Amino acid sequence: RADVKAAMGAIPITPVTPTPEPPKTDTLYRVQTGAFGKKDYAERLQAELKGKGFDTLIAQIDGYYKVQVGAYSVKANADAMLAKLKAAGYDAFITTNNQAVAPTPATPALKSIEEIAKEVINGKWGNGQDRVNRLTAAGYDYATVQAKVNALLK
Repeated sequence: RADVKAAMGAIPITPVTPTPEPPKTDTLYRVQTGAFGKKDYAERLQAELKGKGFDTLIAQIDGYYKVQVGAYSVKANADAMLAKLKAAGYDAFITTNNQAVAPTPATPALKSIEEIAKEVINGKWGNGQDRVNRLTAAGYDYATVQAKVNALLK
């Protein structure tokens, strides 16, 4: 036991600093893509979004059917979903308690899918996995951009 204790005492111990979690609040940041007076219009948008891999819900508030793509307690997560929706070509915004919220200033404005597709065609986004990584890191949905590239090259 003494030998083990002596050997363990010789091993330097580096303290681990925990990564701080983003601050959470009681506020829910809802990402909304549409509000309709008729439920069937909201259901059409919901089906389209689900077809593109977005989980959605329809909330009836103030007489409107509002299509929402998530509710987040951390605003940065809502901003990330907002960027994905915009990259996929959808108009969206963040609300809290039915009030619009400005995007976090650090969130860059995204270009239109057509503009990005033209940049891809001109070689500004690299090739192969490098292109996928760069587009994704910039907040764009690679499949949507590639589909637009293919359509432009027809």
